[in-house]
Amino acid sequence: LLTSPQDMLPEGLEYHNGNGTLCIIGEMDKDTYTLKEQFNQSVDYGIDFYAMQTVEAPDGRRIMIGWMGMADVEDEYTNSVNTDNYMGGIQATSLLKKCNCDIYIHINVDVPKYIPAYGRIQGFVDICRDYNLSYELLLKDLGNSYEDNQRSIQEIACYLDKTYKGKRKGIFLANDTYANMFLNSLIRSYGSLPEDYQIIGFDNSPISNEAVIPTSTVGQQIDKIAETAMEILVEQMNERKKRKPVIQTTPVHKVITPLLINRDTTCNVNQL
Repeated sequence: LLTSPQDMLPEGLEYHNGNGTLCIIGEMDKDTYTLKEQFNQSVDYGIDFYAMQTVEAPDGRRIMIGWMGMADVEDEYTNSVNTDNYMGGIQATSLLKKCNCDIYIHINVDVPKYIPAYGRIQGFVDICRDYNLSYELLLKDLGNSYEDNQRSIQEIACYLDKTYKGKRKGIFLANDTYANMFLNSLIRSYGSLPEDYQIIGFDNSPISNEAVIPTSTVGQQIDKIAETAMEILVEQMNERKKRKPVIQTTPVHKVITPLLINRDTTCNVNQL
């Protein structure tokens, strides 16, 4: 079983990378879908190998492909293809602005400025400042497990409910998982989504469309990101096949514009 845990603690000579590639070896019971573990080890001992997957080639070879670069580190020195997180932050906040909220809230972890996802925070802040909107940034450690995340989001929901009672609240959450947790918290408290809440997430992950109330989001164009990444890779491979290849000396950075998706947790701007 191949898996890629995050925030692993070292065990002897293993797992010193934090976000590692783990191979669990044992016997699989195909009837009960359980794995009896015998031992485990790292798949790769480098610092930039993660999220591996395997495919079977037509000739029977098993080929493993992984990320050559970690997701939560800067990409200054490597080629990269990222979503335009700053534009996504602008899109999300602009939609909430059209819903005529009294207070605008962004819920996120304290993302370092050198990580691309920081653009979501900056886009939110810039729109609020440009239009003199009242806003609050809630950047905090939300925990390392789903349960911790859920508990933290529940606490934030209670805080906002008390602090901004009677005000129309525009809530921009860092991702769709947080948005779904926030939505569920409100539904547990009120039985439905209160009219004074407007909610939008980020990513357009399946949970946003399959939620009890389909959630507005900013969609990453994964197909275009993958296509662009492969174009960069193939271009480098073809260059190296030449008799006198020109070796790339500066990294290529591509940014893909996200798509705003307005669903049932924000106002219908066409009716405003």
